[in-house]
Amino acid sequence: MRANENSAIEKLVKKQRIVILTKEEAKDLDNYAIVSEFLKTTEGTKSYWIDQDDFYKLFDISAKMRLDDAALHDEQLLILRQRETKLVMLALSSHKDRACNGILRAFTELNLDLTLNRLERGHFKEITLPSSHPYNQHKKA
Repeated sequence: MRANENSAIEKLVKKQRIVILTKEEAKDLDNYAIVSEFLKTTEGTKSYWIDQDDFYKLFDISAKMRLDDAALHDEQLLILRQRETKLVMLALSSHKDRACNGILRAFTELNLDLTLNRLERGHFKEITLPSSHPYNQHKKA
């Protein structure tokens, strides 16, 4: 395939990431350097965060899973990651177990929030550069 064909295919694939954060980890979202590096590393994949306690409770997933983030590609392929153990797991959305179903429900809820423009009132928040950074203040003016 040529480069422009690859680019066209990549645009067709919908990629999203849910990052599960503790209250302490969520404080890092105010750190421009950390968020900037994360966004650079995950470029092309929209990322949203949710409080860890809310995630496990709302989507009936055992906290024993210790999941740090989940990415969904083209509504079919789940990529699950644990930072501490550096473990990455792959699952197809057709794989039916409690944890996988719960994670897919989380993506369904995220997309419902996006469709209904209720992201700011819901449990998910988009990961963006902190608005307090001078670069963003200048951009708004």
